Amino acid sequence: MSYAVLFKCYDWNVNIEKQFMRVKENCDFGDVFIVFDVDQGNLNKVPSQYQVFCVSERDLSDVGLARTGGIWLYSEYLIILFWLKNIHYDYYISLDSSVGVYSNLDFIIQKMEENNIDSLSHDIDTDIGHWPHLGSSIDYYDFKDIDPKLFFISFFSRAAISTIYTKRLIQKKKKVEQNNNTFPVSEVVLGSEIKIMGLKEDKLINYCDNLENYHWNRGIPIQYADEFAEGQTFIYPLLSEDGVISSNTTPDIKKIDDVIIKKAILLNSTYFYIKIYNLKDNTEEDKNYILDTIKNNLKEDSSNGYFFKEKILDGFVVRQSSRSEYSDPYSSEKDVISSVPKGRYNHHTNEETNPFIEVEFFNANDVSEIYLYDRPDIIREYLYKIDYICENGFIITAYQSSHIERLGDIVSGPKVININEKIRSIRISIIGKGMLHLDSIIICRRTETD
Repeated sequence: MSYAVLFKCYDWNVNIEKQFMRVKENCDFGDVFIVFDVDQGNLNKVPSQYQVFCVSERDLSDVGLARTGGIWLYSEYLIILFWLKNIHYDYYISLDSSVGVYSNLDFIIQKMEENNIDSLSHDIDTDIGHWPHLGSSIDYYDFKDIDPKLFFISFFSRAAISTIYTKRLIQKKKKVEQNNNTFPVSEVVLGSEIKIMGLKEDKLINYCDNLENYHWNRGIPIQYADEFAEGQTFIYPLLSEDGVISSNTTPDIKKIDDVIIKKAILLNSTYFYIKIYNLKDNTEEDKNYILDTIKNNLKEDSSNGYFFKEKILDGFVVRQSSRSEYSDPYSSEKDVISSVPKGRYNHHTNEETNPFIEVEFFNANDVSEIYLYDRPDIIREYLYKIDYICENGFIITAYQSSHIERLGDIVSGPKVININEKIRSIRISIIGKGMLHLDSIIICRRTETD
């Protein structure tokens, strides 16, 4: 019994090499290859002591495969290219560099051989009727035969790869003959063909202890992968900080859980904390838990000090020079005052001369500083002026731009305006013509400790 492991990548760095070495540590009897895309990456980065199999999109035409989407959209293409040059292996394991391998691969292949298994896969949670990639498949399969699976790491016998290659050649022929713009995604072909052709499949979970952190999204911080590995398991996807934040705050994720909190603590990013605080279905208990987590883990500095201070959240009225149609229809002017920024647009004036948003207190309030957050998704730069009326009625200019700028946002950090006195009102305005658009204004109360 022999097998090959195909570690697919188009770049090479410290983190990728760490994942590669973890594969080698879990493979004593198989041959491990780096399958490197020379179209996108610099092969010279890969150390010469490793076995490398180079691939290019041009190779697809040579073996009759459709070039629709290239060699990365269809994960089996790289396996097929390798198999055609190395058909002597009994089994083939293929994985992306963002898969964390914490399971013994020798054991899995041995168990597959003992049970005469041709393919291992992981079920997709989404109901097939609502699966977003269904449309690309219905021209090639009867609906009853469509059985998509997840193959971030795939295990195939020689017979399975031969079957998949043959099917892809047939599908390419049909695509050309019918001038079809669609082409079935790998999850459908790999999941369905094994069953259709009468080959034997099994669930990946039956070959390891758990797959708790093996998801379509919900990235794991690549530098902290070991923190999420319990027992014999696989982890996916391992991502950079930006990838972790974006994949754990997608619209389908509506509430924090223990795993999201764990990721937030490890990254300890103000931006991440803000994003998870604003998940749609968080309860007040959830939000307070996040705030306590922030206070226990985040080091206070000038950009996040409001987390550690008392906020002024009532006893005022908010006015703005105008309210444009781009404002959040579900919020009022008063909602611009917040304890945590929302990370989206909320309040817009029309485009006009010297637009403003003003907060007037019912009684003079002792204010230490204010934090201003612009909407993060549209970059507009203006000259800004920030005035306040102090307790004795004088108008004080707390800040005036010397050049066009943004007011700050949840990515780059807020614009912080120090006040440190009792004030009756505060006004944020643009000098000249423009559209004032704010995410949040956070007003911190001055206390005896400030």
